[in-house]
Amino acid sequence: MRWDASDEHPPVTGIFVKVRSAIAVVQPADVTLSQTEIRLQSDARIQWRPVWGDDDVALARDVLDRQLVDTCGVQVVRAADAYLLNGPQGWELAGIDVGLLSFSRRLVGRRRGCPPTDRVIDWAQLQAFVPRFTDTTAAWESAPTTAAGTAGSGLQSGCAAAQLRELRGPQVAALLSDLSRHKQAELVAAAHPCSAVEALRQLDSDHRGALLAELDEADRARLLAMLNGDGR
Repeated sequence: MRWDASDEHPPVTGIFVKVRSAIAVVQPADVTLSQTEIRLQSDARIQWRPVWGDDDVALARDVLDRQLVDTCGVQVVRAADAYLLNGPQGWELAGIDVGLLSFSRRLVGRRRGCPPTDRVIDWAQLQAFVPRFTDTTAAWESAPTTAAGTAGSGLQSGCAAAQLRELRGPQVAALLSDLSRHKQAELVAAAHPCSAVEALRQLDSDHRGALLAELDEADRARLLAMLNGDGR
């Protein structure tokens, strides 16, 4: 796809095709896309030496499995799948699925269906690729694709971390394994207390104690009370 600052839903500009050990590109007009396959036309024009533009993004390489971070740099979720829409101007990137089940379906090769709407993020809510999570405190100030494809890069969302309060306990627990101790504490503090406690109970006592030590006094006291059955 090609993404610049004016594109809320970037257009699909090519489809990668692997022929033996070579990678070629086919124009969208020369294929028929469906949910389960890409059908190549017999007279398709194949570009054997793809020309890579500054605003070009490869979905599989640059988007799938990348972390999404909010406007405060908090690591939120991973991009598990991408969803395209056939609009008036052709195929475009509509959004990404952040559900845990989508990632597992990719691993086992099951047929993919449309995810629940609360697990899809509209691409229009994303601002840019960002180079490192630890230094992300503001919107990336250059082109949206500048950091695409670099090691450790992620996607920055325009949404605040308040969305983390909608995550359930198992989702919080699954995300903790991907984060540093400091980021784990940020996630626990931002999540709904009931979900945070459910996730904390799945940790061993040493890990739980170290994570709680990273929290400020008020959050730590509240969660400890709930863990001990003294609070709600």
